[in-house]
Amino acid sequence: MIEISDTSLDLSQTQTYTLSIRLIPSGFCFAISDKEKRVIYYSCCEGAFPTESAILQKSFAQVLLCVDSNTYTLLPNLVFQSELQEQYFLNYIP
Repeated sequence: MIEISDTSLDLSQTQTYTLSIRLIPSGFCFAISDKEKRVIYYSCCEGAFPTESAILQKSFAQVLLCVDSNTYTLLPNLVFQSELQEQYFLNYIP
């Protein structure tokens, strides 16, 4: 596990921070950034997502999620067109 923390991280102020979570095939990474978009905490780990993490139990102003995969991608609802559904599927078959 890699963990980097800035001394300015104040866990009583998480409602003012942004939590960014990146799920990758081998594990996950997450970062906490302040209002100035400076990353003040970073953690990356292989294996299961730590649902019991004290930091991840906090409320945040914003949560961003990114999912990396070799076999699929997420398609936002705003750009999804049902008539192109088969093409979306065929474009991501390995």
